[in-house]
Amino acid sequence: MATKITVLVDNRAERSGLATEHGLSLWIEHGDCKILFDTGASGRALLANAEALGIELADADAICLSHGHLDHTGGLAAALPRLAGADLYAHPRVFAERFSHSTSGWHSIGMPLSAEQIERAGVLTHLSENPTEVCPGATLLRAVERDESLVPPTPHLYARGPAGRVPDTFPDDQVLVLEVGEGIVVVSGCAHGGIANHCRAAQRHVDPEGKTARGEIVAVVGGFHLEGTPRQFVEATIEGLRRLGVRRFFPCHCTGRQGAEALRKAFGVACQPVAAGAALEFPD
Repeated sequence: MATKITVLVDNRAERSGLATEHGLSLWIEHGDCKILFDTGASGRALLANAEALGIELADADAICLSHGHLDHTGGLAAALPRLAGADLYAHPRVFAERFSHSTSGWHSIGMPLSAEQIERAGVLTHLSENPTEVCPGATLLRAVERDESLVPPTPHLYARGPAGRVPDTFPDDQVLVLEVGEGIVVVSGCAHGGIANHCRAAQRHVDPEGKTARGEIVAVVGGFHLEGTPRQFVEATIEGLRRLGVRRFFPCHCTGRQGAEALRKAFGVACQPVAAGAALEFPD
């Protein structure tokens, strides 16, 4: 059975009749497992697009949260009544208070629910700092070892620390690694830890010795966090992805228009931006 990824929520839509918002949610069918990866910023887009695309959220076996920002977790509250019986996977820091800072002041942008609220809705919460198998051939993990030159600069983003607000280092930022027939597909929410760092971590997890084809990155799907970053960072990221031998790119959300254009210029037809309504299939 092929692995299928449907873009449920994105900043853009591939056809009329679908809701858009600054957020991301993907519906993943991997073997016998159905995974809701992130939930967008609001239930409005998530529920409307799931209905329009014929996706039953109640069929979800697992919910994976890439990190604790509102544009990836804000739709969970509205979807919870349909998700009872599913398992939620995330890093423990997903519930940390998050903030953005601008000329208009401080803004709360963190996860709107607590673990207790989620579990009261009948969703079992699994929190771990280590790679976690969500279902056979699907692992949620983070880049523990980061090349800091490949981490997107976000000086306006903060988290609550023991001494108050501190610059956010995103220890909870994770990707979902799907093992498919020709290698792996790396699914990213925002890649605050650096998309090239995450891809390298995914390769090492699947093929620690680097001696087999299991670690070949068939595709990277999701947000790459290139929007608004310096040209030098975008170029370094592209070079990092080139060295890893990534075959195909399906960017959306925080990759941004200029980021997607830079990827397309570097990788040609191997880069195909996607939006809400897109469906991708990867053979076993």
